[in-house]
Amino acid sequence: AFVEEFMTLAVSDLDGGATPGSAVNPNALYELPVFSLFPYVLSGVALGNAQACLDDYVDIARHRASTYNRAKIGDLQSTQIKIAEASAKIDAARLIMRSTCIEAMAEARRGSIPDIAAKTRSRRDGAFAVNLCTDAVSLLFAASGARGLFTTGVLQRQFRDAHAINSHIAFNFDAAGTNYGRVALGLPSENLTL
Repeated sequence: AFVEEFMTLAVSDLDGGATPGSAVNPNALYELPVFSLFPYVLSGVALGNAQACLDDYVDIARHRASTYNRAKIGDLQSTQIKIAEASAKIDAARLIMRSTCIEAMAEARRGSIPDIAAKTRSRRDGAFAVNLCTDAVSLLFAASGARGLFTTGVLQRQFRDAHAINSHIAFNFDAAGTNYGRVALGLPSENLTL
């Protein structure tokens, strides 16, 4: 279908600062650099999935006994350590996401356009945060034993969802990390949308 010119927007119009839409929508939200913050559009899904997985795993571990020796799963030190590690990863991801979004809004309110170093850092941190969420889910899924595979359980779905989310290019840490490293070394960004 043909798209009229007035209905289009150039990628370069979304790199931060005034946009055609910000003329009628003066909120700082409409001046954010869209592509450098793109991971944060989707990262909440990964965070919510990881938190749900942790909550469900804790509930399962609290009530489940080992098939092998009838020991209460929640009494095992290894279970407690897995819960601590997964929750630390989830908390770290939440803090990374939140601090990046707060800083981006503060910059937009000041009318400041982030430089390429800040933009690549936002992409790096967004990918890293989602990878932390995926790691947390994978850790809990592995700790759940064979019962975690049952399609009647929630952990197998959360595991698949975590890896499906993490497959998005916005969360590819190799790509985001390489680009961040290039810019940190004084080389040009390879991401043409930033």
